[in-house]
Amino acid sequence: MVAAGAQVLGAITVGDNSRIGAGSVVIKPVPDNCTVVGVPGRVVVREGVKVGRLEHGDLPDPVIELLADIRRRLEVLEKRLDPVARR
Repeated sequence: MVAAGAQVLGAITVGDNSRIGAGSVVIKPVPDNCTVVGVPGRVVVREGVKVGRLEHGDLPDPVIELLADIRRRLEVLEKRLDPVARR
């Protein structure tokens, strides 16, 4: 079963009796008897047993990561320009 809005990207095999949650994006093969959710898709149930937990509060924030990278790069540039500014 592939729920509403889910996407299976590429030539990917979805195993027998597997389910893809709504809005999920599957980027690798899904084994038999699994439930996959999330972006990218992660197996959360295998053979009827929960596998780990999907904690939305612990997911990485790409915007925060991008801003942190920009800040690090800006600090490097400011250090390089500091001697020029002192002239």
